[in-house]
Amino acid sequence: MIQTDTERMNFIRDDWFKEHKATYEKLSDNTVVLTFKKPNTNMYYVRYVLDKNVLFITGDIGDAVFCLTEKADLKTLATDYSNHYLFGKLRADREAYDFDSEKAIKTFKEYFGCEYLDTEDFDEDEIEKYSELVDDFIAQLRDECTSSEMLSHILSSEYYDRISEFDADCSEWVFDLGKELSWQALGWVVGLKMAYEQLKEELN
Repeated sequence: MIQTDTERMNFIRDDWFKEHKATYEKLSDNTVVLTFKKPNTNMYYVRYVLDKNVLFITGDIGDAVFCLTEKADLKTLATDYSNHYLFGKLRADREAYDFDSEKAIKTFKEYFGCEYLDTEDFDEDEIEKYSELVDDFIAQLRDECTSSEMLSHILSSEYYDRISEFDADCSEWVFDLGKELSWQALGWVVGLKMAYEQLKEELN
């Protein structure tokens, strides 16, 4: 079953972080340290360092570095940034993304669709070729593909040229099929939001 980011973030809020408390230390005008943890344990502990325009994250759920276009500010990070915008600033993504083959299939169907089957721009042979491509690629995604790296290999070795025959702009989406923010990455975001909610009166 495909879970949305919102569903997973709600679970993280209610399960991982239900007893977490935030503490905030200002080291200088440019640097602050935010700690988010359950007292007396390091389980799901997260530490955020906001230093000039860089956000460093360390702790029990992984590490990350974000290079922002403006000074790192807790309120802005917690309330103004969308996940898409924030993770566009990520400088290393080893722990930030997972791969979901069923999501890849769902997205492929949405982008590639079946509209070509109904168009008059293709003859019967081309429609048959299209149908075979869709069936073959979905079978590959379901049976063989378990990572973004494997998806890139499958596309490069056989399917990219075939897909681009029908969609010349497929490079804009096809290599991101099945890519989703990891549980760790969503945990970083939820921690920021919850910590800000706990601290906002103190910070204002």
